[in-house]
Amino acid sequence: MQFLHLLLTLFHFWITSVTPDVYLHNPRTNQHSCQSLNNNCEIILQYMCDETIRDGLNTETIPLANEKCVNNNCETDLQYGMHENYLYYQKCSTQKRNYGLFNANQKLKGSSALFTRQNSDGTRFGYECPEERDYYPYWRPSPWKDIVVLTNNVSRCSYYKQQSENVQSRWSCELPQEVLLDIRDKGLAIPISKEDCEAFTYPPNNPTGKRGLWIQHPSHELSEVECQETEYTRDNHLGNTLDGHHFAYMWKLPNYENATCVLRIRYNISTLDFDGWNSDIINSKLNKNKIILSELNGEDNNVNDRGYNYQNNPQIKIFPGIDLKLQLAVNTAQYGRVFEDRSHKFGIVRKPKHVKENEEIHNFNIRGKRGNIVQVYPAVEYDFVPQMLTASRNDHIHIQWTGSNHNPLENDGEGLVGTDRNNVVPLADLLGNQPYGVVGNLGRSYPRSDYGSNEFLGLNRSDLQLLAFLQPVLSSGSLSKLDDSGTYFNLGLRQLTQIGHFNFMCTRNNNFSNRDQKGQIKVIDAHFKTKSIGRKGGRVTVGSSSIKVEEEVLPKLMKLRLEEWKLETVANNEKFQTLNSRLKTDLASNVLIVEPEDISVVKGKSVEVSLAMRENSGDSVHVYRTSLSDPSIWQRLDADLKNNLAIFNTERGGMFFARTHKTSSGLIAAIVVPLVFVFILLATVLYFAKNKQHWKAVKSIGQRTQRSLQNRI
Repeated sequence: MQFLHLLLTLFHFWITSVTPDVYLHNPRTNQHSCQSLNNNCEIILQYMCDETIRDGLNTETIPLANEKCVNNNCETDLQYGMHENYLYYQKCSTQKRNYGLFNANQKLKGSSALFTRQNSDGTRFGYECPEERDYYPYWRPSPWKDIVVLTNNVSRCSYYKQQSENVQSRWSCELPQEVLLDIRDKGLAIPISKEDCEAFTYPPNNPTGKRGLWIQHPSHELSEVECQETEYTRDNHLGNTLDGHHFAYMWKLPNYENATCVLRIRYNISTLDFDGWNSDIINSKLNKNKIILSELNGEDNNVNDRGYNYQNNPQIKIFPGIDLKLQLAVNTAQYGRVFEDRSHKFGIVRKPKHVKENEEIHNFNIRGKRGNIVQVYPAVEYDFVPQMLTASRNDHIHIQWTGSNHNPLENDGEGLVGTDRNNVVPLADLLGNQPYGVVGNLGRSYPRSDYGSNEFLGLNRSDLQLLAFLQPVLSSGSLSKLDDSGTYFNLGLRQLTQIGHFNFMCTRNNNFSNRDQKGQIKVIDAHFKTKSIGRKGGRVTVGSSSIKVEEEVLPKLMKLRLEEWKLETVANNEKFQTLNSRLKTDLASNVLIVEPEDISVVKGKSVEVSLAMRENSGDSVHVYRTSLSDPSIWQRLDADLKNNLAIFNTERGGMFFARTHKTSSGLIAAIVVPLVFVFILLATVLYFAKNKQHWKAVKSIGQRTQRSLQNRI
């Protein structure tokens, strides 16, 4: 797996125990397809935090023998990187592997959890436990905490949520640390079941020896793991999803204070040639040299005579009457395979006190490495992450990035050979008319000239110069290609006070003929949330408003975006200019925008929207929906009003708002006057019906008046 966005050594991210949420953008690619019929696909994001986590000063594997490390302690030797600690590896190397697992025809060379179908030789990678890496959810305690499971088959989500160590405790057989090395050196293995554990002693069969203790380890006591569909990617392509971008998961950072953490991504790709989830047929009883595929799939039993066996590189006869064979490229160690990638370490610190609860923090970083597109593959060339960031006014942005002085010397690039450097400067405006509120144009390759405070993201001139030169401008040396600046840059936390679209570039790496390093930050006067929701449903919440999607309402994974525009911002925003002018004066709620407009719900189903009402708006309000493309047509919706919310169902996105219901004087007159006329007419008829002599008198007067008028004419 190629995890393209690595968080590097000196990075630190702000976090808080209360809102706002702090999110980290994590793009990735994988070689094999997801969300297609080609194979099964599961992707799992996890993290761990510990003060001993480090990157190391070289790429050599950390030793097992302490005498090979400084001060005879490998856990504190900064020359070597370390994620899991030595005790964790010790326990893995002495724990009996799970003999109930399907190993195909692979011959595992050991009895401990170091040996798996994928790792039959027990090859070591740091202090990682191979069995824990290859299987999920793992049955023994692990330091890794679950973030999200992305799967082709969401029917498994309930199982993942229940069995995740976030919420489920683990058990293991424990013995004193001082005997673990002896157990390993003598080729013994500590049992993984309660009965065998309590019967285990060391030395073996010694009633006075150390006895195994079956210990329960509490869960990580976190919220249940999120589980949803994977996005579509195709085989043999470390590239984009259908929307033209790398798949990216927005990770809500955990609530730790001054923690050192690391992130890992694993994905499992398994074949459809057998049912790996059917424990009745895919387990240890099939761990033999030849597994007949007809036994697994119910095919013609005679095919086993023609080579249809589950083994490495089988030669098969497709046609019974023709003695010609075709060889398949099969490796049973990889039919059902786990790929893993890990980040460098990063830090999480508590947010400053001046950041308010409703102000979110956005991380802005740089990914990629020095070189042209061929030299850096399967990574990418330099790029801003996220490349296009949308934030609310008064949110905060943390701009930081890192690089290296040790890139391959033959790799292309600007500046000193082997070095990474980046900067941020606003682009020049469009030649001619520049749209209002837009700073710079992505089609330009020259920076803006002589810009000052409050012209770019609301930053002051000092910050703008730091983003451009990476150090105070009074420093001496060559700044033209930023060679004299360091590999790490941290502007710190800055508040976004200026609304607009800000387009920018890197002066060093933006090379028109080779690479494009440009980005955009859009600051809007509304609060918003974007979340991917699929068949398992979910909720998107902004302020007090939300959209709720029940299970099986959406047929596939979809990105839902919710924007909430406050009353005071609606009247002066161009987004709402085409609406009826009365909308601005009669609003009983904020304006809620749900995108996409075509949500594509399952036929006969809908999503539930809760629209926050203005205080003291009363019960005389109506809720309306209008199209984002044609806001001249309004559709009135049935809504329940309770707890200062208007709750209604809709099959489509769009713009939603509530208006105070006022009856106009013209409408009243149009209704009341005819009613009065009818009442007078009926009363007159009833009166003369009861007083016929009066009717005759009136009739006589009318006749005389008519003759008088005729005589005059």
